Amino acid sequence: MTVIIGIAGNRGVGKTTSATYLKECHGARVYAFATPLKELVRRAFKLSEAQLYGTQEEKLTLDPRYNVSPSWLLEHIGTQGCRGTFGDDFFVERTVAQIRKDAPALAIVEDVRFLSEAAGLRAVGGKVWKLHRAPDVKAWPSDHQSETELEQIVADLDLHPGAGGVEQLYHALDMACRYQTILAPRAKLSAERADVDLRAELAAFPESFWKTDPELDASVGRALLRRDEQRTFRKLTTSCATCGDTKVRLRPDGLPAPCQRCA
Repeated sequence: MTVIIGIAGNRGVGKTTSATYLKECHGARVYAFATPLKELVRRAFKLSEAQLYGTQEEKLTLDPRYNVSPSWLLEHIGTQGCRGTFGDDFFVERTVAQIRKDAPALAIVEDVRFLSEAAGLRAVGGKVWKLHRAPDVKAWPSDHQSETELEQIVADLDLHPGAGGVEQLYHALDMACRYQTILAPRAKLSAERADVDLRAELAAFPESFWKTDPELDASVGRALLRRDEQRTFRKLTTSCATCGDTKVRLRPDGLPAPCQRCA
């Protein structure tokens, strides 16, 4: 069974960066509701890859041929055009169908912007993470519906990266993969300090907040263990409680667990 996670967030907050990280470091396959729309707009208006997939500056720069930006074209053709004509689930149905066809262990939909998109993912068992802007990340205000409706989306998990660059975002994502089955609604994952004591964070969550999710373990667990052997989760690993030799993950209560040899 595929674990589906949709990432919601305002423009420029780091949704695509997050999806790329989850693909490279956690084995996810990345999808986007806007993929067919971008292909349509690219062909019809002869736009470059940078105009559609580049920096926010490139996406928001007016194209002198049309006197509007690539983002304006996507917002109006996608919302007023496709969604307004064919229904709010126009892009959701196509994306979900592709995920079902591919059947990856972990699917990330990187561009949840509307209530109907969040509902569409939840209807097939997905969850929504809302990525909030870090204090040192530039804001790109917009009054378009695709930006304003985000405020109404109640996320299954809210991610609040701290200031300090992309490593803080990666830390918040690693924490989300580890804790995404927390039962408390709208749990705030804060990474305000790079040297945060994760064992203290673990101990701060009551036992009732934890729930074992075999599907999540199957899809993400091995990738997280690989990350443990590298750098991201070093502070969530320690030596085996029995032999003291093997690297093991900390239990949810913050105590070391025995390795497989000693268990």
